[in-house]
Amino acid sequence: MALLILRFTLAPLTIFIATVVQRRFGHRSGGRVVGLPLTTGPFLVLIALTEGAQATSIAAHGVVAGQIMVVLYCATYAHVCRRVPAWVALPTSLIVATLGVCAIRFTPSTLVALIIVLSTIAIALATWPQPVGDLAHQPEPLAWELPLRMLMSGILVGTLTIISRLVSPYLAGLLSTLPVVLSVLGPSTQIRAGVDATSELLRGTVRSMAGTLMFAAVISWTIESIGALAFIAGLVALIVTDRGISGMQRAPQLVGN
Repeated sequence: MALLILRFTLAPLTIFIATVVQRRFGHRSGGRVVGLPLTTGPFLVLIALTEGAQATSIAAHGVVAGQIMVVLYCATYAHVCRRVPAWVALPTSLIVATLGVCAIRFTPSTLVALIIVLSTIAIALATWPQPVGDLAHQPEPLAWELPLRMLMSGILVGTLTIISRLVSPYLAGLLSTLPVVLSVLGPSTQIRAGVDATSELLRGTVRSMAGTLMFAAVISWTIESIGALAFIAGLVALIVTDRGISGMQRAPQLVGN
């Protein structure tokens, strides 16, 4: 019951937080929130409490492998939304993401999955599309937009919950990474604010994902040996990775100045 309640509430809550951050601090900041383990982290905690350390390690491996769905979804959507409307960009991106996770599904270890997904993130960011110049026009948010986003994400998560309860911990970990929140935020941002805003949102998500990957990988590697401390170690790995990437991005600017 706790897992069911968690899954029904976390996605709408993430939508709420990301939307507020997006409106207040910009689209990329909203995406950065989405890229954090706000749903997969609590999911792994509940797996640890209900099914034990071994199942959590396996599920965390699934989380690492499944992140390729998010990367491919974001990168594909950022490219195709410049040419097609949201109702075409969404299924196209989901198909590419599904094909990607099918290809990586049977990776033999967490390390192999980690290397593959980190490489995909690097390629995605290096080939990210250039802006088209429509970011200046930012319409006022509609009163019903945020509740609709939250309702849609709750319905999607509810459907996935029914499916994930019938599968193994590894597949449950894969399913926990499905881009449910982005399937709502991406099209709604494109329709309301344009393709540059959507690209900024999705780029922010991909930017956060290296830290999220390290969080899940460290849990997978350590949960059976150090127990609950694995989650603290995962958070440390997330923060160090994210700060390290930020430092590398600032370094060329300092050299240029």
